[in-house]
Amino acid sequence: MPFSCSKKQAPYVVLLRCVPREKNNYESKAAWQHKVVAFFFFFFLLICLLNNSSSELERLVVLRIIRPDKMIFAIKAFVIRHMGEEFIHVPSFEMGACFKESDKVKPLILVLFPGCDPLAPVYQFVPEEENLKPASIKCLSLGQGQGPAAEEAIMEAAGSGSWVILQNCHLAEKWMERLVKVWEDQLLADEEAIHPAFRLWLTSYATPNFPSQLLQTGVKVWKF
Repeated sequence: MPFSCSKKQAPYVVLLRCVPREKNNYESKAAWQHKVVAFFFFFFLLICLLNNSSSELERLVVLRIIRPDKMIFAIKAFVIRHMGEEFIHVPSFEMGACFKESDKVKPLILVLFPGCDPLAPVYQFVPEEENLKPASIKCLSLGQGQGPAAEEAIMEAAGSGSWVILQNCHLAEKWMERLVKVWEDQLLADEEAIHPAFRLWLTSYATPNFPSQLLQTGVKVWKF
């Protein structure tokens, strides 16, 4: 039987017409009941989402349940409204500024993301100060059996004023503990012996097992 409804009621009417009324198309009565319960749960969440009395944060929670693929856009809009647009834009990357924050005992940590090439900006960068220009640049990809070679390269570079780039530190979590020991017990124990041009570059994907000692002292670079 046809009936009229307001524009505000229309979304709810459309949803109610979609309630599965027949259980013949389901394998069992339990499956049909599960479908009905799931539908009304979704219906309840949608009411909360459309209800003007709910807070914006509550609507975000509901959106996280029913449309998690839209969360990034919703959170960006939330941050812009409550904090400002400047909080969603990543500052432009300047290798010179990052390099100035580092020194011979502060490694530079390049946080990787899919599709990035961290080596290009490192090889292209030339420090302005003559005494900080590296004698050479040695790059090692950490993996099985590369720990001793990396340790030897670090010790040589610390004396000659070279740069050492250790790639994919997230793949050598156990050896990173050894790196902390070498860094603290051998290099930091005699800082005056370290050449001022020496720099240690570390590339790694974000991982909870990255040594906190290096994170606290190092310069983190997120965009390059």
